[in-house]
This record gives sequence, structure tokens and C-alpha cells, in this order.
Amino acid sequence: LPERRLRTVEVADRRGRRLGGSGALGAPRVGKEHRLYWSHEIEEEGFDTIVQEAIAGINSMPPRGGCFDCSDDEIRNTVIYMLQLSGAK
Repeated sequence: LPERRLRTVEVADRRGRRLGGSGALGAPRVGKEHRLYWSHEIEEEGFDTIVQEAIAGINSMPPRGGCFDCSDDEIRNTVIYMLQLSGAK
């Protein structure tokens, strides 16, 4: 995998999926069984809003999912990766 893709997977696995996979801190869950939730969020909120919420933090989720050394692009790519894992359209 290219370095950028490895970083995205690392961020998703260490930060996003740890929170999202478990629902910790009120984070939505990730996985094919949560496709409808994510598809609805994209339709209602829009992709850019979801990315901005991931960057800024929302509710109990810390900014950048706690990955304070992650760039905006890395957070955006991580959101895309997590949406792909969930099969969102």
C-alpha cells in the first residue's frame, strides 16, 4: 500500500474504528451492518459536514478523534475509509 493509504488505515484502526467500532464516546458504529445509518448521515448532513465534525469534534468525540498530529486531509481520508467499511452510498 502507498504510504498515504497506510496512514489512513492506521488512523482509522487506532483512532476512528476504536471509537466508532465500539460506539465509545457516542461515536457511530462502523461496519456493513451500519450502512443505513451512514447513508442517512451523508444524505442529511453531507460529507463535508461529517468531515468538519470529525476535525472539530462533536459531543464527546474529541477533535480529530484524538489524533492531534493528523492533518485535515488525513482526517478526511479516514472518514472516507470508514464510510467505505460501512458500505455507505
